[in-house]
Amino acid sequence: MAYFWPHIDGNWVDLGTIIVAMAFGVIRFCQTGPGRAILDRQTRKDFLDGTAIFPLLVLAGSFASTDLTRALMQSNRLILSIAGFVALIAILED
Repeated sequence: MAYFWPHIDGNWVDLGTIIVAMAFGVIRFCQTGPGRAILDRQTRKDFLDGTAIFPLLVLAGSFASTDLTRALMQSNRLILSIAGFVALIAILED
C-alpha cells in the first residue's frame, strides 16, 4: 500500500473531483425522472454538490499520509476551497 502513496498528486484529486461530480449529477438527474431539462438549475446545483464530495473524502482520509495531505493542500487550493464553500453552504442551508 505504501508503494502507491508517492504516485498520488494533485492531478488525481482534480480528476476524482470531476468524475465524482459528474457521476453525482447524472445519478441525481436520473432519480428525478422525465420532464427535467438537462442543464437546469437543479442539475447545476447537483454538480456543485458533487464537487465537494471527493475532496472532502480525501481530506477526511488524509490522516493516513502526510504526503497526501501536502499534495492536497499545495496543489488543489481551488478545488479544496470550492469543496469547503459548498460544504459550508450545505451546513448553513439546514
